[in-house]
Amino acid sequence: FRADLSTDCYRIDFEAVLDELERKTGDKWIFAVRLHPNLAEKADFIDYSDRVVNATPYPDLYELLPVCDAVVSDYSSVMFEAGMLGKAVFLYATDIEEYKKDRELYFEMNELPFPLSENNGEFISVIRDFSEAEYNNKLDVFNKKMNYCEKGNASDIIAERIIRHITNE
Repeated sequence: FRADLSTDCYRIDFEAVLDELERKTGDKWIFAVRLHPNLAEKADFIDYSDRVVNATPYPDLYELLPVCDAVVSDYSSVMFEAGMLGKAVFLYATDIEEYKKDRELYFEMNELPFPLSENNGEFISVIRDFSEAEYNNKLDVFNKKMNYCEKGNASDIIAERIIRHITNE
């Protein structure tokens, strides 16, 4: 969210993005919009439809991540969680220089593996030019640099240890 509680960063041409995703993949897409909790009261400025749904009231973002195919964010750490899940992440950041005046960023935007756009036209181009293989390569390099070691099976490992301990193996 922005210090002035502006919703300008959410002014995405959702229909154009969905049309481009459908052209690119041949699949049908739905855009679930989830505003920052500090902006939840302002969620009605978006024209929702069968293709653009309001996910802002959904209480747990981390339950939504596994069921989405792609994530659009700006500066939120959700980009990292989605990336760790192997999701396509697109950054839509219309106000980078203004945002930096209020907050520090952990990374320069161009250091991240996620395609960046600063306006709707760039966003459509980023989708059109998106290469899953190139993205996955950049994501792997970034995750190794960050020393991520998550493999998605931590619960299985702990459960096995508990069972071995209980059964004295």
